[in-house]
Amino acid sequence: MDVFDDLIRGVRAQGSLFGSSTHAPPWALHFVDGAPLTLCTVLGGSGWIVPEKGEPEPLGAYETVIVRGPGTFTFVDALDTVAEPIACGESCAGPEQGGTRHRLGWNDHSESGSGATTLIVGAYPARGEINRRLLEALPVLLRVEAGGTGDAVLDHLAAEVAVDAPGQQVVLDRLLDWMLVCTLREWFDRPGGEPPSWWAAQRDPVAGDALRLLHADPAASWTVASLADRIGVSRSTLAKRFADYGWELQPKFAFPVLGTVRFAMHHEPEPVEALAQSGLYDVVVYGHTHELVVRRAADALVINPGETCGWLTGAPSCVILELETLEPTVVNLTF
Repeated sequence: MDVFDDLIRGVRAQGSLFGSSTHAPPWALHFVDGAPLTLCTVLGGSGWIVPEKGEPEPLGAYETVIVRGPGTFTFVDALDTVAEPIACGESCAGPEQGGTRHRLGWNDHSESGSGATTLIVGAYPARGEINRRLLEALPVLLRVEAGGTGDAVLDHLAAEVAVDAPGQQVVLDRLLDWMLVCTLREWFDRPGGEPPSWWAAQRDPVAGDALRLLHADPAASWTVASLADRIGVSRSTLAKRFADYGWELQPKFAFPVLGTVRFAMHHEPEPVEALAQSGLYDVVVYGHTHELVVRRAADALVINPGETCGWLTGAPSCVILELETLEPTVVNLTF
């Protein structure tokens, strides 16, 4: 398991909106839904993607563009096209109209011929699960040229949208996920690119191994020493390699003061009782056990907020603390 695995696992198409159409110039399609991510590609011909904000990008055969919402965009045959834009989106692709989403999607209003462009669009609807951290790493529009690993996926997409068969929506969803992974890999690895630090670090023999260990077992009691030992380097080497990517290794203890409230924070439970009994702190916070705890010890409030992920207990929770009254509120989370 690595960072990209974890991020992309949170990006799953659920009833993705597919459109497949062939157009002879002039033409213009305005995609109005503002989906979190929309993947556009052409199997033949060419055109331009014009985002609501940003510069237009050309799109040729087997090239791919990803547009990040919530802005809308238009796909046109030429930047000076005389065609009136046709509004396209979920409202013209609903199954209640008598078919699968993509078959009643963006209208195929011309016959294939000389100069025609065949467009395939796959959009993650707003209700889908799009990982915020991944979205933040992407520009409004990114473009990947043909000839990469995504070409084979496009062949499968072209074949699937041409038929109406049982289980088709599931196949389209998974193909869209596959195409998204291929496109992002190509874009992050492009020559001269500036990928996010979590992507670049995956190929680092020190930082990359550390990230894989953390993501493989996030509930483990990791420390700088234990990570360094597992990787086979010194603690100073691990800290330096993390710093090279702009990351900071925090010490075990933290003693912030918010207003007049004195906090003591430590990941593990062992020193909690001593901290609470010392009289030096108003609130002692710890974690590690994933077990929700709100109690008094001497004059200190002791809090373990449990786990927001529900990883071990299946009961995700957090605690909100009112600083003026030191009244804690347990919030049981649902996803």
